[in-house]
Amino acid sequence: MRLKHTLTRLATLFFLATASILGHAQEPQCKKTVYLSFDTGNMSVAQMVADILNRQNIKATFFLANEKTSRGDFALDDSWKSYWQDRVREGHHFGSHTFDHLYFVKDVRQFYH
Repeated sequence: MRLKHTLTRLATLFFLATASILGHAQEPQCKKTVYLSFDTGNMSVAQMVADILNRQNIKATFFLANEKTSRGDFALDDSWKSYWQDRVREGHHFGSHTFDHLYFVKDVRQFYH
């Protein structure tokens, strides 16, 4: 549990630093595009990510998988419907990260047997 908490904090700090750098660039010195993509993960920082993206006017691509969240439900359950609808209205993009990761276990067993 400590490792999970530490990794979540590190990811949050990295994201905050990146958003801060992008949001405070006053002069358009670089015209290159920065691509942000997010794996749904356990969704524990989902609202914070959305708030930062909105505040900094940054668009991202979210890669969705039906993974178990920190609330005990799943990222694609109806309980998250309004969250995802809000991201659509904000102009973010979405990609598939697979429905779940169960097939990897099956593939590995077939490969090694």
